[in-house]
Amino acid sequence: MAASVVWRGYGNSTGAVQDEAGTCKAPDVAHYFDAHADDLGQVLNALHSRPDVDPATTLGVGFSIGGASMLDLAARADHPLTAVVNISGGVYHHNATPGVRASGCDLFDADLVRTMNGFGKTSRVPTLWLYAENDPFFGPKLMERMLVAYRSGGGIADSVLLPPFEKDGHTLFRWQASALTRPEIDRFLRSNRLPAGDRVDLTAFLDGLPPESRQQAMLYFHGVPNEKAMAMSAEGGRVYWAQDAHSPDKARNSALSYCRQKTGQSCRIFAENDRLMGS
Repeated sequence: MAASVVWRGYGNSTGAVQDEAGTCKAPDVAHYFDAHADDLGQVLNALHSRPDVDPATTLGVGFSIGGASMLDLAARADHPLTAVVNISGGVYHHNATPGVRASGCDLFDADLVRTMNGFGKTSRVPTLWLYAENDPFFGPKLMERMLVAYRSGGGIADSVLLPPFEKDGHTLFRWQASALTRPEIDRFLRSNRLPAGDRVDLTAFLDGLPPESRQQAMLYFHGVPNEKAMAMSAEGGRVYWAQDAHSPDKARNSALSYCRQKTGQSCRIFAENDRLMGS
């Protein structure tokens, strides 16, 4: 069971948007995350009331505000989460333009770091922190300060500083970033004996491809969402893939057509979704 949470006041959710984290000179980051964790806690209670949900194993995955809010929820006295994946987690102060980080907010950043220390003091679950080197809001130095504070409070955290992702490292939520994030998440889950995706061993397959095709194949398997198909040319091992959210047949036909158009050769389907054909 997977559930996606829409905060109060967003989309069709009722209630008022909670956007109060103080100011540059008088920050109140803990209050901000507490309100968002309250929302997450209510959703979790509703999920746990369902007969098709196992309340003994709950993974919290959050991005940006969501990542830090999951850390808040995990730190609560009833310890409602089994583990947390925090992707680019934090909050920054902006002035008139959302999406543009205000300058000169050192006190705000210090309060963010202090809040992470507080989460670490009461959290007892494993967490994974994923950030990109070119995150414009939570760069390597700030990420390291938050991580050290969390751990010094007693929090358990694996961390991975990923290489720069496209032009904006704060967009790791996009499926194109899955080639970077998914292997780390699978590794974290397995190392903590938590359910992880069953992955085909791709080593032999990838090693047999030319370098330019190997990169495309890794993107296909680790990033592109289903429904999808990958075709390979008869000569040269060139691969081409296509994705269609609703029709595997369309994905298959598009991949074959694209492969034939680009290579002028006969092509065959070599993979459907995450399965190598014949494996």
